[in-house]
Amino acid sequence: MLRKHSSLLINLFTLMLSTGIPELQSPDDIGYLKTTLQVNVTDDNEALNHFRERLALAKANSMYTKLDWFFHNVKHS
Repeated sequence: MLRKHSSLLINLFTLMLSTGIPELQSPDDIGYLKTTLQVNVTDDNEALNHFRERLALAKANSMYTKLDWFFHNVKHS
């Protein structure tokens, strides 16, 4: 559903660039969102495969993922 409504999400996040949110400071952050949502991929199956690969990687690297989230939370606390 997020990918289906990606243009709305991207527009909303673009409008929020000037709000001062630490994770949303530059157009590069919008680019990250576009990459994450796979907006340039026209084949839904290809996008689904990408999401599955990302989930499998996160599961395989669960310790890394936990550390990443820990430091993210420390930085923004």
